[in-house]
Amino acid sequence: MSSAAVRGTGPLNPAFLPAAPAAPARPKSATSAASAPASTAPAAPAGAASSAKISSVGMCQGSAKAACSLETPEACVEPSTGKAPKTFFINGIRTPERNAKETQALISERLGGTPVELVYNPTHGLVADAAESLMNITGVDTQISKDMQGRLRKALDAGEKVRVFAHSQGAAITGDALHDIAAAYKKAGKSDADVAKIMARVEVISFGGFADKDSFPEGVKFNLNREKDDSIPQLATSCLAIGKDYREVCAEPKKVKNWLDLGGSVLSGLETTGRNAAHNAGQAVVSAYRNSDKLWDAFGKGKFFDNLFKGDVDTACSQFNAKSLDAYCAQIGKDVTSDHVTVLLDAKGKASAGYVVKYFDGLRGRQDKVA
Repeated sequence: MSSAAVRGTGPLNPAFLPAAPAAPARPKSATSAASAPASTAPAAPAGAASSAKISSVGMCQGSAKAACSLETPEACVEPSTGKAPKTFFINGIRTPERNAKETQALISERLGGTPVELVYNPTHGLVADAAESLMNITGVDTQISKDMQGRLRKALDAGEKVRVFAHSQGAAITGDALHDIAAAYKKAGKSDADVAKIMARVEVISFGGFADKDSFPEGVKFNLNREKDDSIPQLATSCLAIGKDYREVCAEPKKVKNWLDLGGSVLSGLETTGRNAAHNAGQAVVSAYRNSDKLWDAFGKGKFFDNLFKGDVDTACSQFNAKSLDAYCAQIGKDVTSDHVTVLLDAKGKASAGYVVKYFDGLRGRQDKVA
């Protein structure tokens, strides 16, 4: 597999990708935060490495390729440091910490036991999390972006190569943190070229990320994995386009083209939102129909209504099964968000599908073709 892959949003690209032109500078301060305590995933259980044999060819640079093999899928030793990349995982919105740790452990397992440091992005509810995501993508510092900035800055200052796996809002947080770090290095007197070299030691692998190619500073290598019907990355692209056109209007308000561009971006964003809302509504209807047996069980296979119509409320209530109703609603929720989840668990609690599994299975598939 060639390491000279095209930079961008193509599916399942494991390569360290060549740098793109710099995104426009953002008017914000860049103060490095103190590093927070690390949370590191446990080593994979015995036998996990053999089940996670994937190729790292294309993820190493120069003579480091000699250190790659199927038996040590991600142990690509950097000649300059003698160590594998410092690896992080940061979760998206509405993610309980236990679920973030499940994904952290899964990534570590798929990397053959490579330690993965969890940067837990706590949830504050749907509305607050969504608002925080917009702040991250527009460059407004939040506590979690400062936390991420501190951890990444510590690794970069130590000369390490950094790799970040980010889901959903995690990609926006990572991009915000990296912009702040780049700005801080420039403020300290480093040239643009020197900063780009430092940023070239960073790779971001996002899963359904609330980010786009312009979310990262010059030099950062990124791989934006997106499902076709995942609305979150599409919404990020729309938000960034609206923001860019809005700034151009503010800079030259008398220029008609700027207003037309802004109007076009707003309409495109509305179209994207409406299309994905319709898609999710369709998913909900189909899921409700397919899982109607759970709803039927929740109401005692009709006995609830029979007794209710007879006026026997106590007997009707005794036929009601709240657990079945919860399972019914939960299944609809899973089906509606299936395009965006990081990891789905099967009936035995094992990771069975989702962005992370598809990503690593894709790497294994590419190795099979090369072998």
